[in-house]
Amino acid sequence: MAYNPIIAGQLTREEIELSSKDENRPLQINHVDIEISNINKKIKKYVPLSKRQDKPDSALWLIKHHPQLKDSQIAKLLGITKNSVTSIRNKNYWNYNNLNPKDPVAMSLFSQKDLVDSIEKAERRIKREKKKKEKDKQQNLA
Repeated sequence: MAYNPIIAGQLTREEIELSSKDENRPLQINHVDIEISNINKKIKKYVPLSKRQDKPDSALWLIKHHPQLKDSQIAKLLGITKNSVTSIRNKNYWNYNNLNPKDPVAMSLFSQKDLVDSIEKAERRIKREKKKKEKDKQQNLA
């Protein structure tokens, strides 16, 4: 990944000018730990019409293969409304009979990392709810 050594604090403009005037003078580089982040920001990108038709199919696939995901998580992953996901889950979707479950990662609607993160989040939520139920049960018995 490219970076600017002046902004990073490795070089100064004066140092570059001095070294460019005197050909025998090497650059004096300040050794500073450079932190180059490889974090890709999540960018909402244009979804072609052909993929928009696949979103309900992907929602059905997620509902069948990952029932621990909330409707809101599925809606956020796919970029559709929560009402659509709920109606697909309840089999009330207007075109439910023509839906074929399709893997959204294979269709590149989102990355595998996004899916794994959502599943982990759902599992943490389920653990929290279980602990809370057990705690409430203990309090009721006491």
